[in-house]
Amino acid sequence: MDYWGDHIAMLIGIITFICGAISYYGAAVKKQYASERDFQHLKRSYDGLSSNITTLDKMIDARLDRSDLNQVEIRAMLLSILSRLGKHNDQG
Repeated sequence: MDYWGDHIAMLIGIITFICGAISYYGAAVKKQYASERDFQHLKRSYDGLSSNITTLDKMIDARLDRSDLNQVEIRAMLLSILSRLGKHNDQG
């Protein structure tokens, strides 16, 4: 009776070990998939942020260019007004 009992116990042990190994492998594959998915999500987020920063940088450059042009126009107007006032005062 001990002979069959030992073999059955060994068989149950081997089956349990195989099931545990399969379960461990499945968990490792899921963990690797989840890590890869998280990495890809972070990469997409980084790419989106990078794109947004580039767009904002272009918008700021355009605003600064317009601001510079406005400043030049205002300066030209002021110089023109001062020039006219100077001529007006010279004539008077």
